Amino acid sequence: MGFATTVGCAAGPKAERAALERFCDHVALLDTMDGTGFAQFFRWVSDAIAVGSRSQSGAVKPVVLPEPPSEIRLVI
Repeated sequence: MGFATTVGCAAGPKAERAALERFCDHVALLDTMDGTGFAQFFRWVSDAIAVGSRSQSGAVKPVVLPEPPSEIRLVI
């Protein structure tokens, strides 16, 4: 365990996050569905992947996600 983490994205004011919470380690909430929010989300995911790939040196450790931008709220 600790090799990977899953991040779900619930986008929009009517998004239901309950299903994502059952299957994902983290759920990101985007209250608005604009291009800026999506761009920030994917930039944050890319940064998280880069951090995780650098930190994996054979030892199994929990994945620590970087702080998300203000447009994104993590609920798990």
